[in-house]
Amino acid sequence: MPESAITSLKAHFGELPDPCAQHSIEHLLIDIVMITICAVICGAESWVEIEAVRF
Repeated sequence: MPESAITSLKAHFGELPDPCAQHSIEHLLIDIVMITICAVICGAESWVEIEAVRF
């Protein structure tokens, strides 16, 4: 994926509010969103398949 597309996606989805307690976060919301988008583009059709993707 071109760097400009990644930057654009991060800019768009980076503003999503994260309802999780900040002290218990292991992964940033933007990271989860980006991994999910990439997994779906690669053909993942369920949360199990998204979890199985290893980037």
